[in-house]
Amino acid sequence: MAEKSYFIEFDGGVKKIQDETIGAIGCVVKKYNDEIIHSHNEIRPDIHSNTKAEYLALEYGLEYVSNIHVPSESIIYIFGDERSILDVLNPDKSDFSEKQKFKNHVNNIQDYITDFKICVFSCNLNQNDDAHAAVQKAFRNYSNT
Repeated sequence: MAEKSYFIEFDGGVKKIQDETIGAIGCVVKKYNDEIIHSHNEIRPDIHSNTKAEYLALEYGLEYVSNIHVPSESIIYIFGDERSILDVLNPDKSDFSEKQKFKNHVNNIQDYITDFKICVFSCNLNQNDDAHAAVQKAFRNYSNT
């Protein structure tokens, strides 16, 4: 793996807690050597769909990488378990109705990815476990308040 590589793991979810449906996002950014440089989890009471939570988690990761001024020649590897979102990054596979439903998120993501070389991976939870753990931590913290 090249020294100018970064990894973004993202995940999102929705859960019913105390008769309230809330969303959470999780994102982990790593350097090429698997060093975690940023981990984020956040409860989002305004989110009521898994897909929207996933979009926001990916947007967060891309915004973070953009804000730390990662060199444009860097390769950004994206790991997520929501296939429809990952397909948005590939114009040949993207579902038009999905793009229309989440148009603002799709546009934000596409704006970020034009700055980098992107390599997209769909994964299962074992490969996305740091981001998944961040989402679960957000839910646990919320439940304990």
